[in-house]
Amino acid sequence: MGASVVAYIVIDDNTPKDRPAFTNTPSVWSLENDLGLSGCKDYLFFAALGYRWSKEYPEPLIDLRGVCPADLPEDVVYELQDEDFVGWITLEELLSLMERMGLHRASFSKSVTILLNVLQAISTTVGKDRVLLQYYFLT
Repeated sequence: MGASVVAYIVIDDNTPKDRPAFTNTPSVWSLENDLGLSGCKDYLFFAALGYRWSKEYPEPLIDLRGVCPADLPEDVVYELQDEDFVGWITLEELLSLMERMGLHRASFSKSVTILLNVLQAISTTVGKDRVLLQYYFLT
């Protein structure tokens, strides 16, 4: 059958720049039905996010970290609370892991490439410390 990923972009566009990131409740963009990620079987991307589908794919360099420290909306927390494979990552961390794994944007599906570009655009707009990807894997 395989695994799939459900993801949310968490954007801290509500905290003043002079306050620490994610002090206020962030905006959350659900990608559950967007960008083709819900049906994505990009196992190299999954490995970069900390989930190893099978021994054919690289060993993840990070552990799944659960729910991010931001004050997520109740419906998102509710959806994440019973899932076994939950993690979050910043774009900077993800790009660093991709580099260490020898992966490039061209290594991934179109959906993942679009996601990386969107994360980059948001990061450029609000600041690299004010955007992250929250996700979980369905197996």
